[in-house]
Amino acid sequence: MVLPFGYSELQDVELTTIPVDIAWKIGFVVFFSTFLTYLLNLLSMKELKPTTVAVFIYLQPVFATMFAIGLGKDELNLVKIGAAILIFSGVFLVTQKKN
Repeated sequence: MVLPFGYSELQDVELTTIPVDIAWKIGFVVFFSTFLTYLLNLLSMKELKPTTVAVFIYLQPVFATMFAIGLGKDELNLVKIGAAILIFSGVFLVTQKKN
């Protein structure tokens, strides 16, 4: 989906200059952190309610931000606070029972 927007940047990457250990780390992130996670999300929808899976998916950026801040790799600012409020509002709306 993003290939049309990032194709020119992808052409600028010299794959032969990427060290082998970095290539393995990129592969790990692409396979385990992205592909496998989304695959497991789809499989979990068979066992769990869709709202439970949706809440987990919505909260992933919040958990990632908290983890990064805890490691000292990121800082809390107004944009992140606003995004968290929007995420929690969405989670609240998803979990409300219909009358």
